[in-house]
Amino acid sequence: MKRFLCYSLFLLCLNAFSQSDSTASSNTSTPLSSPAIIPGDSMLVNFNDTSSKPKKAVYEYVSVELSPGFILPAGNFASGDHNNILAGYAKEGFSIGGSVYIKVVDLVNIMISYSRQMNTFDENSFGSNALKGTKNFTLTPRSNWVNNFVLIGGSGNIPLDEENFLTPRILFGMCLSKTPSYQTAPTGTTNLIGTPITVDSEREVKFAFRVGVGLKKNINKMFYMTINPDFYYTSLKSNINQRFFPTSPPAYQTISNISLSVGVGFRMH
Repeated sequence: MKRFLCYSLFLLCLNAFSQSDSTASSNTSTPLSSPAIIPGDSMLVNFNDTSSKPKKAVYEYVSVELSPGFILPAGNFASGDHNNILAGYAKEGFSIGGSVYIKVVDLVNIMISYSRQMNTFDENSFGSNALKGTKNFTLTPRSNWVNNFVLIGGSGNIPLDEENFLTPRILFGMCLSKTPSYQTAPTGTTNLIGTPITVDSEREVKFAFRVGVGLKKNINKMFYMTINPDFYYTSLKSNINQRFFPTSPPAYQTISNISLSVGVGFRMH
């Protein structure tokens, strides 16, 4: 009886050990796994990923441009005909100026510009009138045509691609003009007859306008370059031919230049 009880107790312990061993082995054989990630779950956000954050838009609100250039007179202003009372006897010259652009919307800017234009005076053609009726006299220019345009208007900003833009514009304002001054004097060194005569410049402020279409190319985020063909126009009450062709009322002196300038601009964000 005692042997039967010992045998039964041995079998019971063996069975309990075998069950605990199988449980332990099953626990060690199954690896710990992380929670499954469900595709498209909006709650799973990587807060360390900065690429998903929206970028702040760069907005250009003011740009400044400097633009030296070449000018060519047009119409009566370029005429050297001494029989034309409206002739300006102006030749090619150069200009220097600058512009400020203030953005209104993406395609439109308010434009404020200044241009100082200097045309060479054709004293040889003008001398046909100034020296008429005199002998042994010569004409010496003392200054050339100078026109200062101060204008304001609108400018477009039409994209051709990511880097290049078309920039049509029209501006109105005022022009301070200065007519050429000159001196006539007898030539030679002996037996001089006559007295030197100096004709001073006249200054006048009149209405003016500018119209043109340019090209702008971005260099980088801050700088850009432009090519600007433009037409400038103003007219004066005074006339450099009035003393040779007296009329009443005086014929207006028209001033018109075709300008081609190259600019470098700086934009502020």
